[in-house]
Amino acid sequence: MQQMATVTFHLAQEIHTYTESKLYEFLQFKLGQRDAGIRTNNLLFFGIAEVNNRTLGNKTVKDTLFHVLQLRNQHNILLFGFTYTWLYNFKTRKTTPLEEILRVKSAVQLEDGFVALVLNYTTTKSSITLYDPVTLSKQSKHKLNIDKNWMICSESLKHGLYAISWLNTIEIRDAYSMKPIRHIRGHDTVGTARDNITSLLELSNETLASSSFDKTVRIWNVTSGECLHVLRGHTEYVWGLVEYGNYLVSSGLDLTMRFWNVEEEECHRVVTTNDCLRTLYVKPDNTIVGLSYRVSYYRYNDNKFIVSNSIKCPNCVICLTIYDRAGPGDDL
Repeated sequence: MQQMATVTFHLAQEIHTYTESKLYEFLQFKLGQRDAGIRTNNLLFFGIAEVNNRTLGNKTVKDTLFHVLQLRNQHNILLFGFTYTWLYNFKTRKTTPLEEILRVKSAVQLEDGFVALVLNYTTTKSSITLYDPVTLSKQSKHKLNIDKNWMICSESLKHGLYAISWLNTIEIRDAYSMKPIRHIRGHDTVGTARDNITSLLELSNETLASSSFDKTVRIWNVTSGECLHVLRGHTEYVWGLVEYGNYLVSSGLDLTMRFWNVEEEECHRVVTTNDCLRTLYVKPDNTIVGLSYRVSYYRYNDNKFIVSNSIKCPNCVICLTIYDRAGPGDDL
């Protein structure tokens, strides 16, 4: 099996590359003393990774990697720590610190290509800041009157729209001017710390799905703000959302994946999971990938879903990106 190239992080003192037998090859980054990512079959998974006492420019860094965004039609991905941001290029295998982009809470690439980042720009306030996707220069900044400690989700929508959520509120904005268009509320408030929306997903019919600590998934008409469907069945917080054929799949703290017929508001299948899957992704071969303290592959076989592979991770894996532009001489 071909040995994979190492990746150089400016802030890392140790680089590790290893090959695992059987089905998959992994590329493992080590930042400080904890693992940051693994690669398998053109999927790059990133988990929580502490970065201790590393040099970023002329600064000493202690940070935690928690989010990643691949830029469309480029070889670049953005790596976000709780404080600092880095740009990694798959082709050159170099990482560049972006010292002007700090304290990112949420990141999406909009329909027109611009990168929308929710930033904590003071100790108490946040903003939505738009960046050019090529130069990563700041284009505009828009204040948000929300607490810096709230969980933030965001999603790029069709027709030049952008959705952002906090607590039990979804706000629809014009993606070009970032002016608010409407506020959507409907998830139950069950206590100050427990009314968080955990994920947003634009569905193929251009409605918006949201999951929440109130144990439901709700489907919204983006234009009117009307709640079209409420999907009930999870017995604990709901975290992950993904479309799978004609079904909407959700995952939660009750250690299940549920396959919903949205129009009928019925759960057609319940699959027991080995962890609370924070994030779900469907590969082109229809394998469902679930992220938690394991990276688990759920494959449909003989009229049921089975775990075809499960990779134990030392830390919670919470986000992934896909690198599908590799060609001859350009493999990782």
